[in-house]
Amino acid sequence: GWVDENGELLSALKRYSVLLAVPSPDGPRHVRAVGIGSVFTAEPHIVDALVGYPLHRGGMALGERIAHVSWQLMLTPGDRTTVILENVVDPDNVGAVFRHCAAFGVTSVLLSPHAGDPLYRKSVRASMGWSLHVPWTRVSEHEWPAVLSDMRADGWNVVALTPDALALPLSSPPGEARTALLLGSEHEGLTVAAMDAATSRRRVAMAPGVDSLNVATTAAIALYELTRHALSVSTEARWTLGA
Repeated sequence: GWVDENGELLSALKRYSVLLAVPSPDGPRHVRAVGIGSVFTAEPHIVDALVGYPLHRGGMALGERIAHVSWQLMLTPGDRTTVILENVVDPDNVGAVFRHCAAFGVTSVLLSPHAGDPLYRKSVRASMGWSLHVPWTRVSEHEWPAVLSDMRADGWNVVALTPDALALPLSSPPGEARTALLLGSEHEGLTVAAMDAATSRRRVAMAPGVDSLNVATTAAIALYELTRHALSVSTEARWTLGA
């Protein structure tokens, strides 16, 4: 997610400077600084000594966050699938969801007001850099969870993913409407308000005695099901690298 096949550093964010840990003072020969103000290099032991412990993973960048975009502008008429995270806070889960979204062609992610930060260092690492590419926005406090009803009015099929045995099986096709997968927090799942605002409730079939799956794993299975029904992969994802 950081370097493409041509050796170019990649990200949808504006980069001001990059620090690369390289094994020799000569610096990297395979990375080109594209749209970057400064590129600094240092041997790994020097970076470790400056920080005090092995923090650096080989590449660090200083960049500027993209200005907030409303969900109405984020979701374009051509979008077929989006993912909504309500109060998912673990950075490993947030990052993994972004990685799955990239893999299955999802072109946008919406976050509830208290969901984790996709640009947190651990989230970026878990996403393999894809949280820097897949477009996302955070819904404000006064918009949540009313945004779910607004999306339904705008033609979105909001599917709440839940382990509830009364929910319909995920393998059942959700229809031809644009689909928004709604996933809840790691500990409490979706709130009652969010669940009530959804179009339908779906579950992943599991063996008896297993109560739930990890939220990122659930997202991957659900996105696979939508892809299998030819509902999620657009012909040209808006997060295409270099776009």
